[in-house]
Amino acid sequence: VLRSVGVDRARVVVVATEKQEVTNRIVELVKAEFPLAKVFARAFDRAHALALLDRNVDFQVRETYESAILAGR
Repeated sequence: VLRSVGVDRARVVVVATEKQEVTNRIVELVKAEFPLAKVFARAFDRAHALALLDRNVDFQVRETYESAILAGR
């Protein structure tokens, strides 16, 4: 499926799903099959952010991080 949508030619792959397990699996597949592509992923919380870093994503952001910063102003 990833090849059919052109991931093999992508420089960056953004992973933002509704389920943590799905995000993790996509990240693992992309890192294994397309090692030259940068992977940006949305994390659900701090624990998930750390798990994504363990999977060597190139960039991750927690979905509530920026809203928390804005609310704290």
